[in-house]
Amino acid sequence: DLLALYKKFIKHFDGTIRRDLEDFKRLSLEITAQGGKIIGFINNNVLEAYACILFENGKVIIDEVVYLNANALLKILNSITSINKPIEIRVSPKENLKKILPLASVENDVYTFVRLNDSKLFNELYKVNVSTAKEAFLLAEKSLWIRENQ
Repeated sequence: DLLALYKKFIKHFDGTIRRDLEDFKRLSLEITAQGGKIIGFINNNVLEAYACILFENGKVIIDEVVYLNANALLKILNSITSINKPIEIRVSPKENLKKILPLASVENDVYTFVRLNDSKLFNELYKVNVSTAKEAFLLAEKSLWIRENQ
């Protein structure tokens, strides 16, 4: 169910995501090992949202949230409010939750750094002409999905 929902959700974004059932098994083990859990919102026997929740420094950290619609997102977030701790949701800057949560504060953090060690070799291998890591990164037709702990 998680994988099916994930595939529907990711169609709304331009990133290149490769996940399979084994990825979700590893994700579940990872979240459990960190003392967290995966919760879901089911409507009419259909999983419409899930969230990977961690507990850190007196806060509830939503490390990943996947949902079909705004209602499903709000339902799953509402279920977390019963914990009565501050909630931090980690999402891509492209996912503008201010429309749904207008009073939420937003903080942007750098997630991934890219470095181009040898531009001459890179240009020869890929038959391009770039001089910076940003130029090399932008060669992809879609954004790359990088989950550093997988």
